[in-house]
Amino acid sequence: MLFVPSSGNSNQEAKDAYDEKLTKTEILVKTEENSKLANLYIESDFQKVYYTYFPSLQNQDKNQNQEEEDDIYERSKIKTFLKKKEVKKSEFYGDLICNHFDDWNERKLFASILITESRGKAGAVSEKGATGPWQVMPFWKKVLKIPGSLHNPEVNLKYAKKVLKIHTEEANGELWGHKGGLYRYSGKSKIYAKKISKLMNEIEKV
Repeated sequence: MLFVPSSGNSNQEAKDAYDEKLTKTEILVKTEENSKLANLYIESDFQKVYYTYFPSLQNQDKNQNQEEEDDIYERSKIKTFLKKKEVKKSEFYGDLICNHFDDWNERKLFASILITESRGKAGAVSEKGATGPWQVMPFWKKVLKIPGSLHNPEVNLKYAKKVLKIHTEEANGELWGHKGGLYRYSGKSKIYAKKISKLMNEIEKV
């Protein structure tokens, strides 16, 4: 509940009004600066008062609310898709991915890589030694030196993110093309990028 004190109101008077729960009491603002707020009802017109003083924040608040709604929606789609693809701990991995990436395409990308590489098996180790949920090669630990075990999903994702970025930069910024970042990340699989693209398109349809 918002109280707009007049020049003669004290903090105690405002507190007393609050304690009495006068939800429709009008605050008469006597100063010329505040005269435009004189007849606003305290409770029902809170936003009107707020945005009268801070008009630039109105769009900012709307944008923030929209971002929060988008985040909830995207998290739901990622989690639903991971569960559909039988990823272990789909809720956990959905939040992990969305907490690391704000961009929707990146969220889809790393969810798709997770499905392709291990379906969320933290203890997974390939014949070539690729380790953890996103199947990171152990030699990257000596290169990147990120603390923690590759079997730890959060640590593994940090490595996967950096490794894919390095491979993409080596491919002149090309993620999808022939010998692009995904091609290098996969160990030079010619069909890997197509698999990832297909999964990302499926997420959109959830």
